[in-house]
Amino acid sequence: MAGSGPLGATLVPSLLAAVRGRSGALVCARTDSRGEPVEIAAVPVVCLATERSVLWPQPSLRPAIAPTATRKVDRLRTVRYTSARYSVPGAYIGKRVDLAALGGELVITHRANGVARHRIAGPGELSLDDAHYGCPAHAPVRAIRPRSAAELAFCGLGPLA
Repeated sequence: MAGSGPLGATLVPSLLAAVRGRSGALVCARTDSRGEPVEIAAVPVVCLATERSVLWPQPSLRPAIAPTATRKVDRLRTVRYTSARYSVPGAYIGKRVDLAALGGELVITHRANGVARHRIAGPGELSLDDAHYGCPAHAPVRAIRPRSAAELAFCGLGPLA
């Protein structure tokens, strides 16, 4: 027992001193020397503000998505998963991202932040999002290469032809 005998008499003050040293001053201030609670006239809002400064933030109630795989984003801004390629924003080039397949959708995250969502593609297919590249893809433009005399004459008419 804490209060019985000479050992208890020395144990309680040293224990209280240890508690006060570890931000327990508020607890000790609300109890008397025997450990009984003492009524205080403090405003609850002030006490709550003081206590919030030493509390940790509460964890999210939603469970985190368990990653199926981890991949490194290549210089083409894509990751490979089940023999298909999926686009990722350019800010993640060279970084490792987590992949999780959920209900027919591939969820790509980086440090628990959502990066991209794609429908699951078949092997060899691409799932690209134009927003990851800054602008829509342009059709390739090939140079005109006339091969016959008639084609040369036609191209000689100018750009209006």
